[in-house]
Amino acid sequence: MEFLVGRIFVDPTLQDFSPKKKNAWYFFLLFYFKRSLLKKIQKKKKKKNDSYLSAVETLARLHQINYESIGLIDYGKSGGFYTRQISRMSTTSRLLLIIYFIFFFFYLKQKTSF
Repeated sequence: MEFLVGRIFVDPTLQDFSPKKKNAWYFFLLFYFKRSLLKKIQKKKKKKNDSYLSAVETLARLHQINYESIGLIDYGKSGGFYTRQISRMSTTSRLLLIIYFIFFFFYLKQKTSF
């Protein structure tokens, strides 16, 4: 880091300035920091979009591979994926509903008994 010739402001309230200069200085700082903040946000969004795009490209490449040709024909269950998923999801939702009702019943029982 090097020293640059210029003005150094020690007092952030800018008491030495006239109100007109103070307003101009605050406007400059607001504009400068707003611009730099927008640039940082845009860079973060670009990085995030790049990572999502990379994930989608990787998934697309994986789906292009023929699983039978690389010896994965016996790996996992073949077929019936959606049936299994729906069965598991409905079982889970039923269990959660039962747990919710039991909790709600005991909660009401505690609230109503004096």
